[in-house]
Amino acid sequence: MLALLDTVVGELAAAFKGRGWWDRTLLVFVSDNGGHVFSGGNNYPLRSGKYSPLEGGIRVPAFVSGGFIPERARGSASSSLVHIADWYATLARLAGVSSKALVDRHAAVAGLPPIDSLDVWGAITAGQAAQPSAVHSRYGAGALARGELWGGGRRSGGFLLRHDGLKLLVGAKLRFAKLRGAPVFPTSRDAAAWRATRSRGGTLNCSVGCLFDTAADPYESADLVADPGYAREFAAMSERMAALTPTQFERRRRSRSGAHAPSPAARRRLSVDGQADACRAAMEKYGGTWGPWIDL
Repeated sequence: MLALLDTVVGELAAAFKGRGWWDRTLLVFVSDNGGHVFSGGNNYPLRSGKYSPLEGGIRVPAFVSGGFIPERARGSASSSLVHIADWYATLARLAGVSSKALVDRHAAVAGLPPIDSLDVWGAITAGQAAQPSAVHSRYGAGALARGELWGGGRRSGGFLLRHDGLKLLVGAKLRFAKLRGAPVFPTSRDAAAWRATRSRGGTLNCSVGCLFDTAADPYESADLVADPGYAREFAAMSERMAALTPTQFERRRRSRSGAHAPSPAARRRLSVDGQADACRAAMEKYGGTWGPWIDL
């Protein structure tokens, strides 16, 4: 799949260059999460993968390219905290959309939180270390904070990652914690071991909290929670996370089957009613394929 993706992106770039569009093009290449270790994903040497707040699940490769990149920034690297949701505000601003236009008044009337996205163009092209990054939750937008990322996933575990790399994890069963991959992974031997033991990569118990310095230890091999030298940091981050948790927004989903499945009449209504549950309308209107729920 990656070989095909590499070919297709190369063909796309070549087509843009051939038509003289490349000089005004911005190409953004980014993943939404780490690879799924039981579906061929390999996040080596990072720990764990998709569905986990460990680094293998949330730290991903990304790059920007194209003639739109300022010459001073070409060939450089950025260590700024960026969430995939930040591309919304970034691309909107680059397209000339004002910050006022990004306010969704209809969502506000419905009681939904504001768009949780910040312009990170200065951070990735000019090295503006003070550029804030948004606080994000698996269940939607939370409050905004400076220099930190927050994830409030209930099943995968919560995390608070600061701009300096210090990371607090909270959760009784953080998934795939024993999986680190390998230069070549997975192999037939790995698959045989999973089948024989029914192993799913083990779990990490952070019910009282785990603390890692991902700047110095990106592999998350040394838990610092019991280190007296980090007691103050652990207390401050725990307090911060406790304050953020109540602000998370939980999106509304309906079961596709069972007692909570929509009736046939409700399914027909959802396919045309733009005010109904957007997730359900998108799934039902297109036979299981995501698409717009409002006629454009």
